[in-house]
Amino acid sequence: MNLRVASAARAAVARRTTTRRLARVAAIGLAAFIAASVAIACASFRPQDENDYEMNVELAPDSALRAARSQLESQDFKISAAGENAIVTAPHYLPVSVQEALPALRGRHWMLRVEATRRALAGGSRMRVIGFLLPPPAPTAGSEGTSMQSATTITSENRALFGEVVAAARRIEAAAGRARR
Repeated sequence: MNLRVASAARAAVARRTTTRRLARVAAIGLAAFIAASVAIACASFRPQDENDYEMNVELAPDSALRAARSQLESQDFKISAAGENAIVTAPHYLPVSVQEALPALRGRHWMLRVEATRRALAGGSRMRVIGFLLPPPAPTAGSEGTSMQSATTITSENRALFGEVVAAARRIEAAAGRARR
């Protein structure tokens, strides 16, 4: 009888040990999963740069750029291709509200560049909108050879101008959302 009791006790200890090992392995696996999820979330979340506005849309890059082109053309921007996955606007007068708020910028022009890249695992595209302020003797909207090389990137340091870049980006984002439906 003592032998049976001892054998049953060993079996109970073995079951508890096995259960503890399984619980430990499950806890380690869960911790690894949580750590990986946090790492992925942190890698995909990045604060907006001070000189651009980024957004994710559920369209392929070419469709996202078509939506951006359509939205910008509806606001009287003239658009041209700037590479495989980018478009750029022709020089355009700054909005009147900006010119009134910042008299030093009266009569100045700006340009927008919109880029779209395919998101690898999530699908859709990541879009980036960048604004450029052209130098004072800015070319007219119809002139040839306009280059962003002499332009200044619009940053969040200038709230009024950067606010216009963000507003344009949000309108593009909304247009891409409508195009998906």
